[in-house]
Amino acid sequence: MKVKEPIASEYQFLREDLTLFTYLHLAADRPLTEALLGADTRSIAYETVQDATGLPLLTPMSEIAGRLAAHAAATYLTAPEGGPGLLLGGSPGVTPARVVVIGGGVVGTQAALLALGIQATSGSPGSGMTSPSAIA
Repeated sequence: MKVKEPIASEYQFLREDLTLFTYLHLAADRPLTEALLGADTRSIAYETVQDATGLPLLTPMSEIAGRLAAHAAATYLTAPEGGPGLLLGGSPGVTPARVVVIGGGVVGTQAALLALGIQATSGSPGSGMTSPSAIA
């Protein structure tokens, strides 16, 4: 079991009697796809595992990615990072930043919830989302 897809230096360890269970992202990695096919390795991509509730292995990773996206946005808004020197949540007497989230899936929802949690205003284009109750 591996958390991350094999890197080129690990392709030599792929073989027919091996089952690889990890995130694969094969659409973006032709050399890995070819290495797996060439080695005839049985491969199960976490992002394709489904049960009655949906994608139980991909959803938590998407939730983390959404939360990290809001943190990254906050970082890049700071002056030391070359941004305009904004705080997402503003401060007393200063209007909070407006965050526009493109996409309302798991990642987008988590990014919007985190932005709202630190008191930024948030929404998706055309959605009218401006408060946590609009998302929850």
